[in-house]
Amino acid sequence: MAFDADPFAGLSEKTASICRYLAMGWRVSEIRNEFGYTQAMVSGIKRRHAERISRQQEELSRDAADLRKLAGCI
Repeated sequence: MAFDADPFAGLSEKTASICRYLAMGWRVSEIRNEFGYTQAMVSGIKRRHAERISRQQEELSRDAADLRKLAGCI
């Protein structure tokens, strides 16, 4: 897995913006009120972002296990 310097690379500008605010600890209601997005839109993006992070963590875990196996062969 290639590590992106920007964890939100490949997302639309609006989606990446919402994800950045969520990462900074903003609540869904704060984002909705600040930018006029609907509750469903922000909540959906939050859920998809959490799923994306989960997949990345699983990939990193598999990569780490592979590296430990390789280190044992050296």
